[in-house]
Amino acid sequence: MNKNIVTLLIVGALALTSFSYLYLDSQPVPVDIVSLSSHSEVQSEDIPSQRSSISEADKPAVEDFVSKQDKIFLEKLERSHPLPEFEDTVTSASLDASFQRMHSMGNYFNADHLQRQELSQLLEAHNTLDVAKQIILNPSYAQTEFGENQGLARVYAIRLLAQQAKEGDPSELYLTTSDLAGQLNTTLESGKNIERGRQYDLEKLLRIMVKEKDISEFTDPNVLINFLYEAGFEDGFNQQIVNYYDDAVFFPLLNEYGRERASYYVSSAIDRLTVKQNI
Repeated sequence: MNKNIVTLLIVGALALTSFSYLYLDSQPVPVDIVSLSSHSEVQSEDIPSQRSSISEADKPAVEDFVSKQDKIFLEKLERSHPLPEFEDTVTSASLDASFQRMHSMGNYFNADHLQRQELSQLLEAHNTLDVAKQIILNPSYAQTEFGENQGLARVYAIRLLAQQAKEGDPSELYLTTSDLAGQLNTTLESGKNIERGRQYDLEKLLRIMVKEKDISEFTDPNVLINFLYEAGFEDGFNQQIVNYYDDAVFFPLLNEYGRERASYYVSSAIDRLTVKQNI
């Protein structure tokens, strides 16, 4: 890559940085529980990286530039949203402050990286995952502890579980997804409707779980059955819950193998799992 292209990359990043500063100062933190859950579908973790076009020779210069911009950005962020202090235990107040801080990173070009760093720091506290699970599984707790920011809290509670899975331990992600699916199924079976925010929570959790897998492995029915079982799928689930599981694995398979094969893989696995659980 020649010098002119490197310069364009850096100028473009500077433009994004300048925009993010304006965004940071002017944008309030959204609090609507449905719109936040919907907005979480477009987290930067779902957007392919655009750095792949940078050559190996140019990486040191670009990384040095990004590091300097991060430092400038975080110094500015610290003035409006100070990093909350905690030792080995987080509180709902410290998490609320951290969630708002991460959300306020807005459209900063390296926000996802900085947010992941902060998520990892939060996970160092021994009770972070317990609080995250409470936020997702106990709506009254989320309402009491986070008030109008409960939607934001759920978005980042899910990201905490996802980050823990990325760091090698997906157990709480699986358990929370399974528990949430069971709760929502009970709600439907009692004749009540699911809150849209909680529906989005389950759909997002399932997509995160699928994303951590090699989708080609789901062409093996035994692998797909085992995944659905570990993710909490149960025979007798309300059809609406079944559809969430179906969609979570169907659409990634559709992208790779087309509608006919994707439908076959998913329907075969669900049918076999139903028979397996009835034995």
